[in-house]
Amino acid sequence: MAAKPGAEAGKPVYIVDGSRTPFLKINDRPGPFSAADLAVAAGRPLLSRQPFDAADLDQIIVGNTAVASTAIDLARSIALRLNCGHQVTGYTVQRGEGSGMQAVDTAARRIATGEADLILAGGTDAMSHAPLQFDEGILRFYSEWQQRPGIADRLRLAMGFDPRWFRLRDPLKATPAQSDLDLKLGDSAEALTETFAISRARIDAYAIQSHQRAGAAVQSSDRPEREPIYSPDGRMFAEDGCIRADASPADFKALPPLYAAEVGRLTAGNSAPRPMAQPGYCSPASRR
Repeated sequence: MAAKPGAEAGKPVYIVDGSRTPFLKINDRPGPFSAADLAVAAGRPLLSRQPFDAADLDQIIVGNTAVASTAIDLARSIALRLNCGHQVTGYTVQRGEGSGMQAVDTAARRIATGEADLILAGGTDAMSHAPLQFDEGILRFYSEWQQRPGIADRLRLAMGFDPRWFRLRDPLKATPAQSDLDLKLGDSAEALTETFAISRARIDAYAIQSHQRAGAAVQSSDRPEREPIYSPDGRMFAEDGCIRADASPADFKALPPLYAAEVGRLTAGNSAPRPMAQPGYCSPASRR
């Protein structure tokens, strides 16, 4: 049964601060930062300017879409790297592109109900480090291999090995047949443009305005929300790589469709940057 509006209002909840790292382009190769690196780079300066210690946090909640094999317990790892201490718990939530907002929503509900007083919540993803998967045949072969210790049995098993099992699959680009979802995010967005008769020109105009506003906000802000991040080789990344404040209608018109060849209306210019970017970490410190 759906909860009635205001049913979980409880105690008042406040977001007292926030920060993020710059949005960086992938450039078709793994970037220098993991999801945890981005979270820590945003979280450390955020916590350093608060009147409380990191150890005073009740919990850390982190949204993450592309869970890497090296970061299974991502939120806990971030908590430890932020020197929160072993007493501060952390857990990761996954709700697709809404994972970061779900983390903030969950934090707000826990504070409203009195389960916590101070929570660090946000989302982080390093899309250039999104895991790739082998065919399911590899899993079945390895399982059989482990159950057959004898050399003769393993040789017979090896005779049925299919090299096509080594083909890599990106779980973030799975086709509908490979997924429980009827449509991928981009396909759903394309369907909505058709349902509501939203033209390519209208989408482009809205996107250009968004880029211009983002550029103006960055230039005029007296307290930038972005925190610079430094790679292991000493390079500093301080600027967003996806804002095109000087883009023109002609520039956008020349871009090809991303999801539906020839007839599609969504492009790399008028879509959200997530498919191409290494998103940063937004860390609102929620407090009642």
